[in-house]
Amino acid sequence: MIAKNSLEVGGELAEGSFGSVYSVTNIQCQATGQGYVYKEYKQYARPDADILVSFSDFYYSLSTNDKYYLNSICCWPHELVEDKGSTSGFLMIRIPEKFFRPINFSGGPKVVEAKFEHLLLPERLLKRRQLPLTDKARYKLLLSVVRGLNFFHQRGACIGDFSHSNILFSLCDCSVFFLDCDSFRLSGDTVFTQTETGNWGVRERYPEEELATPESDIYKLGLLALRLLMKSGNSAHYQASANTDRLPVHIEAGVKAIIEDSLKDASNRPALAAWSSVLHTAIVSCISEPAAQRAAVASSVKSASASEVFNVFPTSVASRSAAVAPLPSQASQAQPSKREQQRYKPITLPPVQEQYSYPPVQEHSTPQPSAQKKQGGKLGLTSFVLGIAGSACALIGFFLHYSNPLFYFLAIISAFSLPLAFIFGWIGLRGSKRGFSMTGLVLGAVYTVVVLWQVIVRALWSLMN
Repeated sequence: MIAKNSLEVGGELAEGSFGSVYSVTNIQCQATGQGYVYKEYKQYARPDADILVSFSDFYYSLSTNDKYYLNSICCWPHELVEDKGSTSGFLMIRIPEKFFRPINFSGGPKVVEAKFEHLLLPERLLKRRQLPLTDKARYKLLLSVVRGLNFFHQRGACIGDFSHSNILFSLCDCSVFFLDCDSFRLSGDTVFTQTETGNWGVRERYPEEELATPESDIYKLGLLALRLLMKSGNSAHYQASANTDRLPVHIEAGVKAIIEDSLKDASNRPALAAWSSVLHTAIVSCISEPAAQRAAVASSVKSASASEVFNVFPTSVASRSAAVAPLPSQASQAQPSKREQQRYKPITLPPVQEQYSYPPVQEHSTPQPSAQKKQGGKLGLTSFVLGIAGSACALIGFFLHYSNPLFYFLAIISAFSLPLAFIFGWIGLRGSKRGFSMTGLVLGAVYTVVVLWQVIVRALWSLMN
């Protein structure tokens, strides 16, 4: 327990429902040398101090290996902070810089926490926000989430409130980082009453299911995978849809099957080992790299088992060069069951025959109309409007006497608008609004002749008389 008055607390970095996060300048993590931040609970938030102590004890009970990995994937409570005789908050590591990135919002670029919610968008918005996201990157991000879940579950921790707003991503190495770890469930206990984010709740579909269990985490993993891989032009689908029919046709059968099974009732959801195996196969199968490099990757992992996928590799630290050993207790849980092996059978890939450019073209993106089509459609509408306006002027002028000044005014308007309607309609036939183009073309042709006839005939009549 650390006294708050011994900390050099700086400015506020972030604010949440239960507390605010502040910088700390005079203390850092002894194990890794990472900087600390201080999360201070708000007055109305009443954490269970004894359970919060168990979170800190859990961290210090880990091996050095596991401490490094835990610090690389989440901001776990390290040291509790006391103020005026009661627990006011805790110290946790500062979010690594790679989990911040500039995103091109409508109001301009802004550096923000790289939350998964920024990835759950249609392709056109991802491009606008300058978020390059291939299918292979999606699979790798999901695999990083699975590795983190596996680490937590094997040690008696569950995320509980698992959603797109409390997981960060880094596209440079496809790693992830979990936030709000004090809301986790550890050994069956929680610091606060468990809650769920809207559209990410397991009880929205299974009202009687227990919260913050390995099964509920897998359900939400299925939602995350579905919404990260799906294709839709509607942004709302990426935040709320549980319809696996929105998955693109090119998504592998094993990936779609495991997502569908993860959204079933708790007793029928797959294990994380099955998830690891399926994603590993999908990464190898995905055409997102040059053929030679992809073949090399495929040869190195062709016979990889699920236990190999769950090996832990923490973020690099300057003072640390030794490889990290596999997680304990892998042998009993590493292999998927026979049912899962049959259900998510890997797909045999045909021999590679051609080279692929890098970066790849986005697969199955929504086709956009060409510039020529768009221009042709606008010309068709313009032709229609000019044709209607010119025709109306021509008809009115037809019934006016040639001595009426309004007649010549309307004739001039028709003489300009109707030929233009004819020209625009002719060009606009190559666009998307062919019906408007045809209407403008007909009106322009017919009434141009009518206007010219009445102007010429009436002019001759005037001269003769």
